[in-house]
Amino acid sequence: MSDAVEQSTPRVWPQGSTAARVGPRAAAIDRLYARLTAIALILCVASDVFGGVARFAMSQLGVPFVLYLPFVFSGGLAAAYFIYQTTASRLDLRIFAILGFFVLYTIYSLVIGVADGGARPDIVAFSLYTWTPFFLGLVLAIQGAETRLVRHVPLWWASAIVGVIVNYFVHFPWTGSTFEVLGQQSDVARGWTTNGLERLAGFSRASFTAANEIAVFGILLVSRPKTRWTVRVIVWILSLAAVALTTTKTALVAILFVPLMLRLQQTLQHRYGRRFEGRFYLAMATLAALSAVMVMLPGSSATGALLSKYSFDVSFLTLSSMQGRADDMWPRAFALITADHNALEWVFGRGLGGIGAAQYIFDPLNSNAADNMFVFLYVTFGANCIVFAVAIFSRFGAVFREGGSRFELFFALAATLLMLGMTTNVIESVVPAIALGILAGKSYPSQLGRDPQPNE
Repeated sequence: MSDAVEQSTPRVWPQGSTAARVGPRAAAIDRLYARLTAIALILCVASDVFGGVARFAMSQLGVPFVLYLPFVFSGGLAAAYFIYQTTASRLDLRIFAILGFFVLYTIYSLVIGVADGGARPDIVAFSLYTWTPFFLGLVLAIQGAETRLVRHVPLWWASAIVGVIVNYFVHFPWTGSTFEVLGQQSDVARGWTTNGLERLAGFSRASFTAANEIAVFGILLVSRPKTRWTVRVIVWILSLAAVALTTTKTALVAILFVPLMLRLQQTLQHRYGRRFEGRFYLAMATLAALSAVMVMLPGSSATGALLSKYSFDVSFLTLSSMQGRADDMWPRAFALITADHNALEWVFGRGLGGIGAAQYIFDPLNSNAADNMFVFLYVTFGANCIVFAVAIFSRFGAVFREGGSRFELFFALAATLLMLGMTTNVIESVVPAIALGILAGKSYPSQLGRDPQPNE
């Protein structure tokens, strides 16, 4: 490759679909939606990072319903924006297909997707509510405005880190307390231990929530092209230390290895150039391998036996929680389909609300958190969960050919989510779900991770 090609300035993409030539009225509407989306993003992420604090305060004031308003607002905004973009014929075909998929599954879920057989609009509506962060990520991608997430990453990351570190020295009064919502008791902030070590949640509502936040935000920080090497190392070390305090092992592994994978990508780029195809194929092979592990862990009958054979127990570094998933949670998740005695569900799934948070409120006797992204998606959508694999992997080639830094950032995000997805359902974790929505919408031109231009 010639020096002229290699040193050429990456193309500056316009701000998503809003950059198209539109009239002043449409431009004004776009600006309004952009401002509202920025507010929705701040509210949703803040309610997650400070979830424990917010839950404690609202429960003490007797207004716990306020906790759900950011997501109700964001869900309504996303729905209105999708309708607006569709009527204006400005939606990318792939995004339109994703939204059509959810419309069809809403209908399916109302008709035959619920275990009781019959329509249950309350379950379906609540399930769609839990998908709000994913839809918000899609909106950000459509607007070409993922930088709104990246712009605030240092603040969110620092808040999560400080919360966990302070929690190490101070026992927060909300830890272990509960409040009532929709007739069910819910944790303000979960209080639990691993081998006698307290699993610290910081300002958030659970240790794994804080760990997921730190993992996603920390990896985004070390992936930023303008971040100095010394700053990246400091962020990496602090993230590892804070996640270790939460005792969340999968997030710890993600923070340990994803930056190393990214470093290898950057080394190949510096040695062979941005468009060295070996770099692209290595990244895709890595993501494919992570996807295979995520599917095989709950899908293989040998998982439990292997975990038992090679188990170890060193402080919080233990396979006991994974063993519990393999022996109990994952088999019970698939048993939900068996118990419905409906062969169609093996192909089409149980529908929206068939597993996850909606069960804990509307079907507590059969509740199952899934604790694996593949399990959650398969029980919900059956074989059609392949749609999400396509959404994650598609358009990586086009992003790679742009020649900017988006490829490394999207690769880091995808690798992080696939690793977290081995032991969490991702969809019901706010920050990872927003990131998943951004990945699914990456067919849109974007400002995420672009390199600085000479005139900036």
